[in-house]
Amino acid sequence: MSESKEQGLRKCGSDQNLKNIAVSGALVGELVVDDSPVNYQRRVEGVNRHSLSDQKVKNMVDGFKSEPGLIQRGMSWWKKRKESQERQYLQRLAYEQRRKLYEAEHGENHNLSDNATFLTITGQKSIEDNEEKTDEMFKCIRPSKSGIGVSVEIQQEDEESEFWVPEALVEEEEIRAHPFCPYLLQQSQRQAIAKLGLPAAIAHCRWKRLYSLARDGDSFDAFLRLVEGHHRTLLVIRTTKGEILGGYADSEWKAQHQGNPEFYGSAQAFLFRVVNEGAKIYGWTGANRYIQFIDFKHTMLALGGGGDVGAFGLCVANDFQKGSSGNCATFENEPLCTEGNFDILDVECYGFVTGKF
Repeated sequence: MSESKEQGLRKCGSDQNLKNIAVSGALVGELVVDDSPVNYQRRVEGVNRHSLSDQKVKNMVDGFKSEPGLIQRGMSWWKKRKESQERQYLQRLAYEQRRKLYEAEHGENHNLSDNATFLTITGQKSIEDNEEKTDEMFKCIRPSKSGIGVSVEIQQEDEESEFWVPEALVEEEEIRAHPFCPYLLQQSQRQAIAKLGLPAAIAHCRWKRLYSLARDGDSFDAFLRLVEGHHRTLLVIRTTKGEILGGYADSEWKAQHQGNPEFYGSAQAFLFRVVNEGAKIYGWTGANRYIQFIDFKHTMLALGGGGDVGAFGLCVANDFQKGSSGNCATFENEPLCTEGNFDILDVECYGFVTGKF
């Protein structure tokens, strides 16, 4: 080794400084030297001698003296990395020891997924059961017609029995001079209509009797005045033969524009007829838009239309004196009464009080 290199080593100082030089050199991409003067000498006199010239060693040492923070950061990183590796190694050893102890106690290849007691306690199923369930699930999946995605068939249980609505209560009426007129619908019948027919948004609302023929008179104008501003109404009719029928309208009973009357309304409308203590609902089929109709000239209200016969599903006319019901495509209903035409005994129209239960 030349004298200049030996002087450079003396300037570097102890073995600890040589280790610092090696770590710092690794951080900046220089040649990594060992931590002893002998190994350092082998490196210098070997193939890599050109990598550490006398001037480079001198520059390295002068740089370390002027920037002690670089050495400190390098040593701190190296120490943390070494501690992390030792910790991971010890954790692996501990895991292997625990595994060997468990296997020695319970036998080799012990699998809890095959333990019937474990499956019973945890409520899990065996692998075979899960595979059968998965195969059955994929049976309902098939490629879509476009070939881009998939189509899935889902069997949905009837939710009719699960749909719960509170008791359909009627708002208490104001005290008037005339005596109270009994309601046409019994509580069980109101409950059936609320559960099976009314939209979910108002199924929980209180009912309010807006118009009663027995209370307010058989006037078409009085009916329109009392139901004005109410967009959701239920019409209930009692015939002279004691049959009760009606319909729900999701739009206000008023002319939509000047000129000849036309059909309007929404798909939430339906017809119904009372059957014993319940009610049978006829919902919109989507066949046409003949949902709701009003004719001021002939004092007539109607719900539903179209089909082979072209009859109204429900119609009342002549200031609520006469009515009719027939098959219509809108609701695909049978006549709501035993005869197509009927005489009206009483009529009620209910609104729904939102925000109050």
